[in-house]
Amino acid sequence: MGEKPAAAGQLPGCPDQAVEVRGIQFRRENALNYLTARSFDIASSDIQAFNLAGESRPVQTDSLVNSLSLYDVISPVLHSVSIGTIGIEKAKLQYSLAVKEKVEVYKLANFDFHAYDFRVDSASEARHGLWYSRNFSFEANDIEGMMTARNHRFTVKRMALDTESGDFNLEQVRLRPLSIRSRNDYMSGSIDTVGIRGLLYDKGISARLLKVDRPDLHYVVAPSSHKKEVKAAAPMNSRVDVEAILNPFLRYLSVKRVSLNNGNVAVEDKSAAEPVIYKLNDFNFFATDILVDRETGKGKGLFFDYQDMGFSFSNFDNYLPGKEYRLSVRKGQFSTVKGVLQLQDIKLLPEETGRQKGKTFVRFSSPELRISGLKRIPERPDRNIRLTSFQVDSPDIRVFKPDGGGLSASLKRLALDGISWDSTSLKLGTIRLDSPVADIYPGRYPDTLSRKAKKEPVDLYATLGKIAGEISLDRFSLTDANIQYAYYGKSDSLQHQKLDTTNLLVEGLTVDNRRRSYKLDDIRFSTRNLVLPLDNGFYTLKLGGVDLTKSSALVEHIRLVSPYPKMEFAYLQPRHADWFDVSVGSVSLTGIDLPSYFTDKVLRIDDVQVSDAVLQNFKNQQIPGPRHIVPMIYSGLQKAPVKLDFKRVGVKNFSVVYEELAKKGKTPGKLFFTDMNGTFSGFTNLVSRPDQYIRLDANGKLMGQGAFTATWKLPVDSLNDRFLLNARLDSFDLTALNELIVPLASAEVQSGHVREMTFSTEASSKGATVEMLFLYNDLKAALLKEKDGELTDKKFLTSLVNLILKHDNPDKTRKGYNNPRHSNVSIIRDPYHSTFNYLWQILRPPLIESVGVSKKKQDVAKHVATFFTKVKNFFRGKKKATEKTVPEGNKEDTLSLEFEPVNN
Repeated sequence: MGEKPAAAGQLPGCPDQAVEVRGIQFRRENALNYLTARSFDIASSDIQAFNLAGESRPVQTDSLVNSLSLYDVISPVLHSVSIGTIGIEKAKLQYSLAVKEKVEVYKLANFDFHAYDFRVDSASEARHGLWYSRNFSFEANDIEGMMTARNHRFTVKRMALDTESGDFNLEQVRLRPLSIRSRNDYMSGSIDTVGIRGLLYDKGISARLLKVDRPDLHYVVAPSSHKKEVKAAAPMNSRVDVEAILNPFLRYLSVKRVSLNNGNVAVEDKSAAEPVIYKLNDFNFFATDILVDRETGKGKGLFFDYQDMGFSFSNFDNYLPGKEYRLSVRKGQFSTVKGVLQLQDIKLLPEETGRQKGKTFVRFSSPELRISGLKRIPERPDRNIRLTSFQVDSPDIRVFKPDGGGLSASLKRLALDGISWDSTSLKLGTIRLDSPVADIYPGRYPDTLSRKAKKEPVDLYATLGKIAGEISLDRFSLTDANIQYAYYGKSDSLQHQKLDTTNLLVEGLTVDNRRRSYKLDDIRFSTRNLVLPLDNGFYTLKLGGVDLTKSSALVEHIRLVSPYPKMEFAYLQPRHADWFDVSVGSVSLTGIDLPSYFTDKVLRIDDVQVSDAVLQNFKNQQIPGPRHIVPMIYSGLQKAPVKLDFKRVGVKNFSVVYEELAKKGKTPGKLFFTDMNGTFSGFTNLVSRPDQYIRLDANGKLMGQGAFTATWKLPVDSLNDRFLLNARLDSFDLTALNELIVPLASAEVQSGHVREMTFSTEASSKGATVEMLFLYNDLKAALLKEKDGELTDKKFLTSLVNLILKHDNPDKTRKGYNNPRHSNVSIIRDPYHSTFNYLWQILRPPLIESVGVSKKKQDVAKHVATFFTKVKNFFRGKKKATEKTVPEGNKEDTLSLEFEPVNN
């Protein structure tokens, strides 16, 4: 009944109970023999078939038996055999097949078979159809298969096929492995029913419908076997046993529609370092125009081709590889008809065992994730992705760091549109973040930031180049963001701040990572009430508002404040640093060249304007601090990590207030400059020529009344240790300096008026030369002492001082005035003080020389004072080891004018 006679090695044995042939006829026409019969029936037979050659023996294509068709076998006797119906009733069938040196046995306990219009003749080879019949049907019950070579056993309660209607059914299919200690993968499970409609068999299996109900399958990936002493010639395919079971269906399968209903699938991966089980519950699947053949099996994506497909599942809850996270999805569905993947109630949760490994972990949840534009499942998502949109509703993200710090963020919606990516290009249409709320909190250690090792600057183009050669974004919008963050402030207490109403819009951004360039059509950023901790909480930077566009920026209401009172600050600050307070009305930047920053790492700005700024500084000499060499103010700019090139920097209405408390003082002395305006030109740290300077032209008022002008030239090149300063002061009442002199020097100016003061200096970090012309009239001073809590005049010493002082410059004579006294001196810098203090070091000698005490006498007096101090200390005994030595230039009743930078 087959297409060809039994192959060599098959030994048919048929102990039939009944064989009946009806309507048999034999006739001879034109010397040819014809055999016909109305029916051929076999009842209650017990059939055994053997194929002991099996798959291991190669087929001999030149064998006579293998080369002959059924017609070739009967044609010497019969030209044609025709039987109306063939029936096999209540038969038992056992088929033995040799596979891989083992014998597999298949049994059918109850087998019925019917074939219609069976015919073998000279034309039957071309149109033999199904077993040389017009159609046939069979039904089998209690089927068993012992696949010893493939480590599996199966049972089927019922199997039925009718080729006339094209129906095929399987019921209660069960599969299990013979051994679970195999080196190959294995599978177990059950299927309630398998139904095929419109079945045809031509070059393979084709059908109109394939329906599978309630499959419950468990697939096990076998543990990896590593033998170091043996090198395998080729990697082992552990799926060989399972593929062998499915192989007849994988050679060629064409189905118009596939439907899988209420399935449960589990994959147990024992090859991983930590075995894990993945489960998919209540799985439903459909596909149209499914095609499986040898060509589709060659791809690295799906092993089949399709027109449309979709699936749904529920209650997905599984570990991810590595078992550090669990992913749960309450419901998921996908369809290429709509091109939408939808996941509901998503949760990504870190496992507690994984969190104990000291890593940073993420927790994520969202009520819904929706991806559209998936008309096909990407075969290689690591190389190519095309999506219409990607949307996450109300995502909640938590980040946990090993030190206890972290981040929590939530927003109304995250949406991406128009996504296209491959290794050469990433294109994004729009990205929207609606109403995000973020909470950032620090770790357990207040000085976490100071403990971190310095990192090399990130090359943005190199980093983005790992994603794609070119990245483009049509539009990015962040609206109504509210950000809360905490930091360690006063007494290591946790301080909480809030950033209100932050918005960001980016349009037309294209980044070419290969050419290291980018294009930006527009950018707009705004935020309010930004608060940043500095210097481990000893200072707080507050920004009332920040507004940024493509080429301009405006920062308003800037404050640098300390939570500690200025009189107590140096006691509490670990380095006993000075107290500062800064306020700025606004900082405006125009002509910002962002492309040059990302391309050349140079921040270029056409114009910077600083308005309404007040700098307050308080130095408490009653708290000695550690001595350290203070670099010049311009060296910070020279060594800045960012290259700057500002064409113009303007300062309007700038005030500086310096206060200092003497070692034994009760009230601080004050020096202040007000109404200052200035312009920097050539403000840069890019060296273009050897003799290059930043120029500051400034004017203002000393102590609120003395108008002055100044020009300060600062070197750009770090190899050029030289700066120039020229200044002029007109019409100043010297008694205004008593706010500074009385508290610090126990002296006061009783009278004196400056008509004009000019000076110029050429200085370096080592020392300076200065020329000064100090024209004044009626200078008188007094030395003071404290008596009964009040300062009184030391009249005798005051008279001596006024005898030494030159009361006028030029001196008055009976004949008029002498020539003005000019001062020209050189000084050596005390490097343990700031640049502003250095300016006082420069000015003090020529000022004193101008009022009657030459630089030579000043130096002698300083050495004599030092000698008497040492003698006095000798007789009083040595200072305690913990008491710090005061530098010579900063002794009691001397004015230090120290400005120290705020460390952040």
